[in-house]
Parts: sequence; C-alpha cells; structure tokens
Amino acid sequence: MRAQEVPGPIDILSIRQSSILIKASEPAAQAKGATRPCSRCGLLAGEWNDMMPSCSFAPVPTTLQRAEYNIRMKVRRTITSTPEIEGLPYLETFSKAAELSSFTAAAESQCLTQAAVSQRIQVLEKSLGKSLFARRGGRVVLTQSGRSLYEYAQRILDLHRLARCEISGDDAPVGGELPIAASTVPGEHLLPDMLLKFRARYPHIQVRATIGDSKAVIAQVERGEANLGLAGQKADQKHLDSRFLAKDRMVLVMAPGHALSRRKSVASKDLFKQPIILREAGSGLRQCFEKSLERAGLSLGQFKIALELGSNEGIKQAVRRGLGVGVLSSLAVQKEIETGELHVAEFADLSCQRDMFVIQDRRRVLPLPARLFLAVLDAHHPLPAMS
Repeated sequence: MRAQEVPGPIDILSIRQSSILIKASEPAAQAKGATRPCSRCGLLAGEWNDMMPSCSFAPVPTTLQRAEYNIRMKVRRTITSTPEIEGLPYLETFSKAAELSSFTAAAESQCLTQAAVSQRIQVLEKSLGKSLFARRGGRVVLTQSGRSLYEYAQRILDLHRLARCEISGDDAPVGGELPIAASTVPGEHLLPDMLLKFRARYPHIQVRATIGDSKAVIAQVERGEANLGLAGQKADQKHLDSRFLAKDRMVLVMAPGHALSRRKSVASKDLFKQPIILREAGSGLRQCFEKSLERAGLSLGQFKIALELGSNEGIKQAVRRGLGVGVLSSLAVQKEIETGELHVAEFADLSCQRDMFVIQDRRRVLPLPARLFLAVLDAHHPLPAMS
C-alpha cells in the first residue's frame, strides 16, 4: 500500500499539561523562502532532523521545534504502518451455495442468475487465492478451505445481524425453510413436541416434515432433500452422522380378549403359532426385531407372519380386529394402554431396546434454520456429539 504523506510540518499552538493541540500549516521552510531539500535528510532548509545532527541545514532545535518534529514523525509512522484490511465479498451468496450444494438453487433463493452467483464465487475465490467448491455428481461441495471459510462466514453474518439489531433496534426475525424427514415413531410421537418448542421461538421459519420409514428418511438426507432426519436406526453410510436422540423398546400388542392378553411377558416359542403383524421391511422397528431374533438364535421364518403394514396405526387397527399379535414401539401405544383398548406384553427372551437418531449428511453444511433446530433440541433433549 502506498504510504500517505503528512501535508506539512505541524505548528504547536499550545501546550497545556499533557494536552497538545496541533494543526497543519504551510511548510515553515517555504515561508522562509527555502525550496531545496537537503540531500541527506530530505528536509527543507529551516527544518531539522535530530537523527542527523550533522545535517548542514539543521540548526540547534528549540524545545518547541523538537516537540513539533516528534509529533509529526509519530503521525507519519502511524499513517504509513497501518495496513488497509481487504473485505471478504459475497459471503451470503457463498453460504447459500454451500448450504444448497447448488449454484442454481442459490441463485433462485437470492433472485439472481446462475452466472451472477458463479461470478461472485469466483471473485471471492480470487480474493482468497483458494478454491472453495468442488463439483461432484452434478452438485457442488465445499473444499477444505471452503469449510473453514463457511464457519467464519456464519460468525461474520451473525455479527452483522446482531449489530443491526443492537444499533438500529430492528430485530429482524429469522426466516427460511427447514425440511425434516422422520420415521414413524419419532415423527408421530417426538417431533410434534419438538416443533412446538421450536415454533414458539422461531415462528417465521417454515418447517416441512415428511413421515416415512427409516430407510426412506436416510435416503432423503443423503439426497439433500432433508437437512435433518429422525430415524429409528443408525445410518450405515460413512458420510452420514448419527446422533442419539431417544430410547424406545419393542412390545407385543394384542386385543384385550386374546389368549395371551393376561401375560406380562411372552416367550418367543409361544409366538410361533400366533399370526404376527409387523411393520414393512425398511422400517427401523422391523430391523430391530430381526436383529433381536438373530441375537437369540432365531429367524423370522420360524414365525407365522400374517400381515406387513406400513404404519403403526394400521397395525393397531388390525390387532383390534383380532387379526393377530402386533410388534410395535412402546411409544406408539401409550394412549391405547391408558384407555385399555389394547394389552401390551414384554418379550421374555428378546433384547427389545432400540435407539433413535438424528441423521445429518456431513458432506453438506447445515443452514441456519437447521442449526437453530438442533440448538432447541439440545436445550430440551441434550444430544451427544455426532458419531
């Protein structure tokens, strides 16, 4: 950066205690008619340089002249040594492209053309001298440099919002969309309470929740259709993180007049001849049941599977009508147990505990609404670190 020059020597107007008031004036040497600078110190005749006392133009300085010179040199050093900080342009556009993994989607969200978004990203990359995105399979993902910048960008943008709120008093509400995918049990029995707390705090964020089985939930998160997933099983893919959400257990469900309805627990062998009603393949509950059988040295083929249904409500209706014994989540039948509509028994010889998880794709960065949802969730249901 080119150094800025001080316009001329500074006259001392007054020195009172520790306060010195100065002003810029015409060069004193020019007032005396001197125009030729010294070849050694660069000062005009009439000025002086205490670092070069042998200068031919340097008279013996007075106390006032020494104070003037020291102040002028201090100001000059301050001006020439302070670098100008270059800003980081288009952080909001960069963040939106990172969150959506698409320049096209980022352009639509900001009412820009795709070319304009590409140009903005290029300007930002040029200013940093680093590539921020890589193209993979028709989408863009952050490089390591891009991930580092994204963390700083969120802090900068958060500070911008905070500064605007504090200074102007304009507390702009947080908006946006939050797509969530949830499997049946967490979606029907945990998510409503979560959304109640979230909506109370962030009413301007639009939540779009879809309900399906755990396999479908994981697929939606992997495709980027949902920012977060709530599933009854852990994701096997290495790029998907699974964070523990809550515990659940499988139970046997039967109509009050069923032959097994007086028992508190039932052994697996007593179920071999009973018609069994299960969730469909792909559901977390079905996977948990099959793994429990494997650990006990049993297989699904030893049971008489009467029905496979895609919803917990469907299983409960079939059990009420005496079509068989259902295998369900304890959370799914709490109301029916309280009213006496259905009877519940434990498995005597199967490990029936299962965990439910929050699923996130680590290849994508979480937009602000998703981060806020996790913060609310963590405040009411403390979550361990992603694994």
